[in-house]
Amino acid sequence: MLAALLSGSVALQAQEKSWCGSMDVVQEQLRDNPEMQQRYHDFIEGLKQEPTHPSSRAANEVIFIPVVFHIIHNGDAVGTGENITESQVYSQIDILNQAYNNMDAAAGTVPDVFKPLVANVNVQFCLAKFDPSGNPTTGIIRHEMSRESWDSSSTIDKVLKPATIWDRNRYLNIWTVRMGGSLTDQGILAYSSFPGVTQSDRDGVVCRFNLIGASSPTGLTGHNKGKSMVHEVGHWLGLLHIWGDDDGKCANDPNGGSDYISDTPDQADLNFGCPVFPHVTCNNGPNGDMFMNYMDYVNDECMAMFTPKQAERMIGVLNSQRSIIKTAASKCYYSLDAAVADIPFPKDTVCSLGFQPAIILKNEGLTTLTSGKIYYQWDGGAVQSQNWNGSLAMQQEAKVLLAETNLLQGDHSLYVTFETPNGQPADNLSTNDSKDVVFYVYDGGVGIPLPISKALKLISLHRVGV
Repeated sequence: MLAALLSGSVALQAQEKSWCGSMDVVQEQLRDNPEMQQRYHDFIEGLKQEPTHPSSRAANEVIFIPVVFHIIHNGDAVGTGENITESQVYSQIDILNQAYNNMDAAAGTVPDVFKPLVANVNVQFCLAKFDPSGNPTTGIIRHEMSRESWDSSSTIDKVLKPATIWDRNRYLNIWTVRMGGSLTDQGILAYSSFPGVTQSDRDGVVCRFNLIGASSPTGLTGHNKGKSMVHEVGHWLGLLHIWGDDDGKCANDPNGGSDYISDTPDQADLNFGCPVFPHVTCNNGPNGDMFMNYMDYVNDECMAMFTPKQAERMIGVLNSQRSIIKTAASKCYYSLDAAVADIPFPKDTVCSLGFQPAIILKNEGLTTLTSGKIYYQWDGGAVQSQNWNGSLAMQQEAKVLLAETNLLQGDHSLYVTFETPNGQPADNLSTNDSKDVVFYVYDGGVGIPLPISKALKLISLHRVGV
């Protein structure tokens, strides 16, 4: 049975480069685990069924996936060596959300013939705010271990993961490690488990620490924009490599493989670097390989898209093998959480004594926000208020205009707070309920305006007290 499982799925050891180790790792785990062999067989058979968009999924419904980053280091200070900064993690979350919501700036490089196939998966990744016991967390857990370098088979999967993993049904676990010792070799850069296949204490994504986010000071050329993680999360959500892991064969060749996705062209092998379009293999001309797909091996700057059928495959996994995580958004968000996200106006300098301020109200909670009261003060004076009513779903924003005001020329401040959300005395998180801003007001006049250079000079003179 094992030979049959492997014959059509993996032959990466013969490749010159194999920076994604997902298929290598699953091969090794299958060898001595009959139960896992059956699960893998069932997984592959399930992939052979054409994915269909789940009818129960509402249009544009966003699925939220809580993420925990396990930062594995050997005593390094934060921001050095493997003990990467929080900003790298935040950058990686942003990159995941851009890729899975069709906001990748590289999407503009997709050839015209493939642009109709660029899909929005509508999956939002969020750092966990609560650990498995319900305690507050940043979603970034630093583990000081006694080992600097880690090997996927003998130490990461058998030692590191079981000792550190959070509930795999409610979190996407990501481990960042120094893998293989070298920062510059082109061996395995990252790998992932597959849904419903890997045993529960090994489920998640592993990535070299210097490939996290777009700001790693030691990132590898070609892999320094956080796309390795996009690729691996694709595996975690049930996608195979776009070329079918068949050692250069086409789908109709003996032992030829497939990714079992109908809108990704059959291609002979993986692509590296940034190929010139079209790159034709397996008689897939004139358009050739969809090498800009996240599930190929091209450089980060050339990865740009998932297809609609890939999106449906991933949503199908989130409705089946990983369905529990769809109910775990509470690990990232409070139930009721209204936030004053910004005060876009006034800001810096206002060239009119009379104006109408604006705030950005955001729903950071799970419960739809429908009402509340806005309180605000100019220069610490009398408190004014106005009611707000509307309908803000989770993560939605609304621009709210306050009453017009007239101020004297000079420095001023505005303090705004949002209270009694949905008629409740308070929401679940008070630290984001208010915001303030300082600014300068001057009379720009209603006749011929000052030349901009003179106006700026007047403002500058005021700032330095002249």
